[in-house]
Order: sequence, then structure tokens, then C-alpha cells
Amino acid sequence: ACSETGPQVVLIYSLLDWNMRFLSRLPRSATAPVVGLVVTDLPENMVFYGDRRRPLMRLYHRLRSRCMDATMARGLERVDAFILLSPQMRSRLPCEGRRVLELEGMVDTQLYDSQRNGFAAQDDSLNRIAYTGGLEVELGVQDLLEASRSIPDPNVRLVICGDGQLRPMVEKEAAADQRIVYEG
Repeated sequence: ACSETGPQVVLIYSLLDWNMRFLSRLPRSATAPVVGLVVTDLPENMVFYGDRRRPLMRLYHRLRSRCMDATMARGLERVDAFILLSPQMRSRLPCEGRRVLELEGMVDTQLYDSQRNGFAAQDDSLNRIAYTGGLEVELGVQDLLEASRSIPDPNVRLVICGDGQLRPMVEKEAAADQRIVYEG
């Protein structure tokens, strides 16, 4: 939104269809808001894992992507600045002449141990598998939990960070198995 005191900033999170439709309709004017776009993933990677196994959903996503190309292009024209999660995204988006902030490596580099060529752990005898993201059926969280239970090694930990419909199940699994750690 804009006020009489000058332009404001609108920050859009992700290249989802409805965000691109909104941006494609947003007028450009002296009082229009400055638009920043946080790109968490590129459109071709935004299909839920469960959808890949269902032929009709694959067809739907293919048709949707063709229909969205023009809307996506119009929406991206309206973006004034990008926040990207990797430098590789820069070559896939119209960043020329716009502000770009790359946030690759959102990790505390002070924990990096160059002698070991890895990150220092509190207990070096543990091997950790990390999942961060939505706790949704479509994202395969149940499969991940099942797979972790099938690993017999007591030194393996599955560390999960996220929220969603499967949170109660993840909390229950973490309470029942010390090798599953739910961080919230």
C-alpha cells in the first residue's frame, strides 16, 4: 500500500501463481510501492513430491506452467529487488538492473572446522540427517520418518525443523525414539 508520505515496500514471498497474478496487476507509478521478491525456489521445482507420482497432477502442473508463463513474466517485470537463496537463481531470473541480495549459506560459519572439512558437532560419534520444511504428507515427511526407523545404527539422528499438519505425529515419533529430534 502507499501513503502520501511516499512509496512503501511490498515484500512478496515466493514465485507462487497467486503472487505473480497480484504483481502482474500492480501498477507502476511514482507512488506505487517498491516490490521485493523473496525467491525460495524456482517454479519448475515447486511441485509437491506426491504430485509427481500421479499422472493427472503431472499433466495439471505442465498445463499450469504453460498458462502461467505470460503472467509470470508480467509479474517479474514489476519486481524492483530480489532476495535469492542461491547465486544460481540469478541466471534464471530477470535481475539485470535490479537490486539483488543472495542469502546463500545461512549457516554459522564459525562452526566450520577446516581441519575436518566439515562442521564441528557436539558429539562426533553421531551422524545427523536434517530436514527443514513443511510437515506435510505431500512433502514425504511420513516416508522420512519410516526410513529413519529402518536405520539400525544407534548413532544416527534425524533432526526435524518445521511445522504443519504432521507436527503431532513428528512430536510423537520424537518422544518414542531418541534418534528422532524435533526442534520445532
